[in-house]
Amino acid sequence: MATAMTCNACNVTFSDEAAQKVHYRCDWHRYNLKRKVAGLPGVTDAWFEKRREALAAEATTAERLLYTCTLCGKQYSSEQAYKQHLLTKQHLKRAAAAPEGSAAPEAKIRPAPVRAPVENGAQRGKELEKEEESEDSDWEEVDGDEVEEEAAGAAHERRGEESTSMEEDGPEWDPTQCLFCGKDHKGDVEACVAHMHSAHGFFIPDVEYVKDLTGMLQYLGFKVSVAHMCLLCDTSGRHFSSMEAARKHMADKSHCKLPYEDGPDEELAAFYDFSSSYADADHMQLVSANGAEPGLALSETGTELIITDSSGESSKVIGSREFARYYKQRHRPNERREVALVNQVVGRYRALGLATKQHQWTSATDQGVKQARRLEQQRTRVMMKANVNNNLPRNVPY
Repeated sequence: MATAMTCNACNVTFSDEAAQKVHYRCDWHRYNLKRKVAGLPGVTDAWFEKRREALAAEATTAERLLYTCTLCGKQYSSEQAYKQHLLTKQHLKRAAAAPEGSAAPEAKIRPAPVRAPVENGAQRGKELEKEEESEDSDWEEVDGDEVEEEAAGAAHERRGEESTSMEEDGPEWDPTQCLFCGKDHKGDVEACVAHMHSAHGFFIPDVEYVKDLTGMLQYLGFKVSVAHMCLLCDTSGRHFSSMEAARKHMADKSHCKLPYEDGPDEELAAFYDFSSSYADADHMQLVSANGAEPGLALSETGTELIITDSSGESSKVIGSREFARYYKQRHRPNERREVALVNQVVGRYRALGLATKQHQWTSATDQGVKQARRLEQQRTRVMMKANVNNNLPRNVPY
């Protein structure tokens, strides 16, 4: 029975499993997974492509700026590094030693020079030799404060570039690496899963229905390594400061497991396929009498699958595992039989005070029962009083 496959993160449907696997490896799906971890809704493919083209256009047109300190003669590629330079001891010392009547130093901002691409290796070698000669002739003495200042500025720029690249495209997690201790199993996914079960108590629920084990492990590794989130209590949106902090939390709280109360979580449902479990009470597949595939349709809510035979007379409804707790409840069904409908009408008449033959007979019976109950109560009171009088001692005046 062929069923449509859906990606919950991107809200798209696929006709076959191969197209779904190709979609799982595209940048659009990975971007929507990151937004889902952050608690944001997914975006459409058209919006994603337009946004990527806009970022590419900005990257090509944006020009780099150089910030030059006129007092110290130093150049910086970012405004933040230049501001840090203004707070260093060396700059403040030179600013204090400047003449009183001189104007305050200002920053010179100009576009950074764009180097033309080198045509061949020989030409590049000549340019490197010229640069080395010019550098040898331009040696100057610097003190420790300047070295520390330049190192701090470079480190700040490097951290900014790393954080930007991390936000745009996180690293690909190795599915053969343990999620909780980082142990590498050298390409053996099954050994990695067995290790996580024996060493950390982690297991994958309904693993027989998992259709993309590698993709699931990569997604869980992204949540731990990049988003720094706990696998069990990630619904609260709590992020830790580092991957080690998230791992320590899961080990201390025994959270080395997946949220799976009545079925897979919505974000993990894309990695499962329960079509093989859709069977009736006799463990037979749901097909029509003539062997043809029955008609399939979704309910109005989109959470139930309606399977109708070719004749259209009988149908079966398959619910989502997410609502299994509600399906287990046994509510009184609405009666559609004629007897039940008549009884409902009679009950409404009685509530309105309208007398019926059955009501009159029932009223007479109820009156007889009430009278017998009153006689029994009177008899009980008389017997109790007689027993009290008989048990009194004979030698007292009262």
